[in-house]
Amino acid sequence: MRRIVKVLSLLSFIFLGTQVAKAQLYDIAVGGQVDTGVGESLVGVSIKYQPFQFVGIEFSGNYGGGFTALQVIPQFVYTVSEQTDGLAIYVGAGPSYITGGHPNKVKAFNIVGVAGAEFELVDYPISFFADWRPRFYQEDPGFYNTMQIEKGFEPGRFSFGLRYTF
Repeated sequence: MRRIVKVLSLLSFIFLGTQVAKAQLYDIAVGGQVDTGVGESLVGVSIKYQPFQFVGIEFSGNYGGGFTALQVIPQFVYTVSEQTDGLAIYVGAGPSYITGGHPNKVKAFNIVGVAGAEFELVDYPISFFADWRPRFYQEDPGFYNTMQIEKGFEPGRFSFGLRYTF
């Protein structure tokens, strides 16, 4: 009897392990992104890498209004449930570097947070995403400074786009 319980326990752990391994949506996704909200709208490339089940790293480069923004955002990614195949939510924060602009050149590091949702089509290698991207500035951000922020918090930024998944 003990042997049967041990074998069934081992099989159940193996089964659960394979189900957890499948919970990740994809390994790498490459696509386009629009970053909009208060101030200039930026358009660019978005690459997301998921090395582990709950970990994602987003690399993006955006351009608009004479400005270039480069960001690397580590994220906690949670696949919601089996009833919603392909749906995941994520939160994270990381560094962002902004340069360019006129009349004076801006070069600024800031912290960008992210909270959003992503949906991958089950039968196709396409992923859609939308998120909220607040920024924390150490100095005058220069470009989307329509709220005349000298330093502090900029809550009015959002992003959306689609990616091809591998």
